[in-house]
Amino acid sequence: DAERLAEMPTDVTRRKELGDDGVMLLISDSTGANGPGRTPTEHTLQVSFHDVIGRAEGRVFVAIFSSNMNRVQMIVNAAVQAGRRVALDGRSMMSYAEIAVRQGILKIPKGTVLAMREMPNIPPNQVLVICTGGQGEPNAALQRMAEGTHKHIKLNPGDTVIVSSTPIPGNEIRYQQIGDELAHQGVHLFRHPTAEIDGCGPLHVSSHARRDEHRELMHIVRPKIFLPIYAGTLHRRYHAEMAVEEGWPRNNVIMTDNGDSILFCADGTWGQGS
Repeated sequence: DAERLAEMPTDVTRRKELGDDGVMLLISDSTGANGPGRTPTEHTLQVSFHDVIGRAEGRVFVAIFSSNMNRVQMIVNAAVQAGRRVALDGRSMMSYAEIAVRQGILKIPKGTVLAMREMPNIPPNQVLVICTGGQGEPNAALQRMAEGTHKHIKLNPGDTVIVSSTPIPGNEIRYQQIGDELAHQGVHLFRHPTAEIDGCGPLHVSSHARRDEHRELMHIVRPKIFLPIYAGTLHRRYHAEMAVEEGWPRNNVIMTDNGDSILFCADGTWGQGS
């Protein structure tokens, strides 16, 4: 289940075995390559959710990435402990949760879930909604609530909103705008970037590794060729320069753009096409 998966460490032994066998190419996500240290593990957030949800007096709304079922499980755990029922809002949220429940990944006690249309009939201190929109995405559930256009929800000053995310690079303006709109509604707002000011513990951890983890992976796998991907050019440049600093020949560290084609040969050489 989700809690068990959160406690399963990376299989370092197997990666070392692959490195011993010889790895020609390591393709690595560069999103966190500009961040020092290591990324905390997901389960460190459970205490924060118990704390904020446990002391909330009105309705509680939690915005997260819809695919993060491990975090959904932690929020459900906190809701059950606080005597709240749970509604899921957002098409992608519903789809992921349905699959996760069928697969036994997400465990929700019987009688805990209610439909969004039932929300107005439940006492405010017994309601918790897990929704999409933590990045301020247009037409996501939290965005519609903040704008006052949601079909079932009108936010009130007594409500608590938890935004369990940080802005994805490029989303900074939209993330700030959703914060402004929620502040205008007068809700009790808790966000990870301002957790200390908001009076709570951490509310988000990244799913992307940071520099110490990238460095460790390079030396565990020991590839001949290194290819940073999945981030903007600046993040990939940081990642590439780290590989050079760690001893990889610059000719074996590849910087590419979307649409580039690369040919890898059995002898470990490579070439870039058009």
